[in-house]
Amino acid sequence: MRALGIPDLLSKFGVTVFTHTPEMGRDERLSVWRRAQHADVYFASPQAVSMDGELFFLDAHGNRAGAVVFGPRRLVLLAGRNKLVPRAEDARRRMREVAAIANNIRLKRPNPCVTAGECRECTGATRICNVQVVLHRRPEYADIRIGLINEDLGY
Repeated sequence: MRALGIPDLLSKFGVTVFTHTPEMGRDERLSVWRRAQHADVYFASPQAVSMDGELFFLDAHGNRAGAVVFGPRRLVLLAGRNKLVPRAEDARRRMREVAAIANNIRLKRPNPCVTAGECRECTGATRICNVQVVLHRRPEYADIRIGLINEDLGY
């Protein structure tokens, strides 16, 4: 979302944007996550999208996964072409071997995958692969908009 400038654009038009940053303390971060669960619109990006139309999400804390499953009135999911994969097993691999490693590096987390270059099934407190959600199809009452962008965006 940041690569597309969406938070800045929304703020420019006076929209309240709930977003967390790495430097936030625990209580402030939890507060932002809880407010976002009740937003009118929630923007997110999956780590992978299968050619069967399934969307794959992997979270450390479950805040994004929770919002994707149920909460905000409307969900807008955007993914770059780099996240398209043939099958579910490729999506799971991409989540662990590409997205999780890149996010660990970005967040400066000392997890083994950063130095190994591959998932090591770590179990430490800094692990970010704790919650996995797969949207196989749109839930009946969910208002979800999905955009695939013909650019390499995100992890």
